Amino acid sequence: MVHQQLPIFKRKTFPVQIQKPLLAVGEPTGEGSVMSTLPAYSAHLHSKGYAASTIEKYYGDLKKFSIFMSGKKLEEITRMMWRNGLKCWYQKRGTFGQENDQ
Repeated sequence: MVHQQLPIFKRKTFPVQIQKPLLAVGEPTGEGSVMSTLPAYSAHLHSKGYAASTIEKYYGDLKKFSIFMSGKKLEEITRMMWRNGLKCWYQKRGTFGQENDQ
C-alpha cells in the first residue's frame, strides 16, 4: 500500500486584505489632549522615513508623556510643564542629565 507524503510546507493562497487605519488622523488642536495627537504624530514620523525602531521610541515616549498629562489640554501645557514632565519621567528611569558620549 503506497501513501503519498504530505508536503512539509503547505502553500495556500490568501486574498489580500487592505487594513484600514483604526483612527482617523486629524489636525491637532489646542482643545485636544496629547493622546489625541498620537495618530498624527505617528503618520508624521512614517512620512519622514524614520526607522521603525526610532518611531517606536519616539511614539512610546510621547504616549507615556500623554498619560502623565492626561488631564490637560494641549493649550494648557506650557514649556515648563513639558520639561518637568520629561524630567520626572527620566528621573524615575535614572537617566536624566546624563550625556551619552558613545
